[in-house]
Amino acid sequence: MAKQWFRNKTYGFGWYPSCWQGWAALAVYLLVVFITMPIVASITATESMVALIFATAVFIETAIFLFITYKKGDKLEWKLWQKK
Repeated sequence: MAKQWFRNKTYGFGWYPSCWQGWAALAVYLLVVFITMPIVASITATESMVALIFATAVFIETAIFLFITYKKGDKLEWKLWQKK
C-alpha cells in the first residue's frame, strides 16, 4: 500500500497531514487560494459578480484538494473517543 499523506484526526471528523507530501499539498492549496484573490479582484465586473466568481473558484479548488486528501489519506471515519 502506498504511503498515506493524510491521517484521520484523533477525535472528530477529518484529516491532517502526516508527511511532507501532505504538508506540501496543503501549502499548494493555500497558495492557490491566495493567488486567486488578486486575480479575481482585477476582473472588471460588479462586486456581486466578482464575489460569485471568487466563491466558485475557491469551491473548485477545495473540491480538488478534498479529492486529493480522499485518495491519499486514511479511510474517513467519525471518532468520538480513542479506541484502545
